[in-house]
Amino acid sequence: MDDDPNATATDGNWLRDALAAGVQFADLPETATPKALVPAGWKVQNLEPFQVRPVSKRATPEFRHAESAAAYIADHMDGHSRLYADVDRAVAVCVLDEDEAVADPERPRWRRHRATFAPPKHPDWIAWRNGDGKLLTQSAFAVFLEDQEPNLIDPNGADLLELCQDLQLLASVGVRNTQRLDSGARVFQFAEEHQGRPRGGKDGLELPERFTLALPVFRHGEKITIEARLRYRLDDGKLLLGYGLIRALEAEQEAFEGQLRTITEATGVPLLWGEP
Repeated sequence: MDDDPNATATDGNWLRDALAAGVQFADLPETATPKALVPAGWKVQNLEPFQVRPVSKRATPEFRHAESAAAYIADHMDGHSRLYADVDRAVAVCVLDEDEAVADPERPRWRRHRATFAPPKHPDWIAWRNGDGKLLTQSAFAVFLEDQEPNLIDPNGADLLELCQDLQLLASVGVRNTQRLDSGARVFQFAEEHQGRPRGGKDGLELPERFTLALPVFRHGEKITIEARLRYRLDDGKLLLGYGLIRALEAEQEAFEGQLRTITEATGVPLLWGEP
């Protein structure tokens, strides 16, 4: 602009100055960071929204299903895309416009086109994880096992149903003593005044040392097999029961890694452990 502080856009000098500034920017090296001095009352206007298409992709979709994430990544990835995974949080982010570090380290990219994969946990897995280590009354424990019957493979069917019925039958009866069998199972002897005979007429209630489960960790994932160890406590003769999942955290991590394999095998995108 002219030195005249009263000069305005209508004086016609603004066009000459703008063109001169444009020539200066054109002469800048590609790797330089351009800067502009903007006169008071002026602003730099981004004209990208008025173009037919954007200069670069900025999409950030989120996926809950591994196959859907793989399909999107396959459609948009190139030879520089990378998949970053955080196994502790069960979240993966694919940076589709990753820097061209190998091909041309002097040409960084914006890294704004990212696809996030965060599979939701299956409701049944959440239920087992929430109850891990907690002790319940016999009745509450029996109800929980009945609700989870589809996920129990040992004991299962008639044996599990009989076990739950016995727990309900003896819910109000005090425990006299307990004994551990060579098999690892535990037998609970109840007060003599109780007239019921659980488990086919036996005097004691036999509970297995472990339960074997088959259920998915993630809503759209494959089933895994995991064991739960029986836990109990006697409180003034009342029996409290629960379980402890064996290697539950490792099972979650392995299940997530299986989901990631679905993506990497379908797309060939390199996998990195960490955050982008």
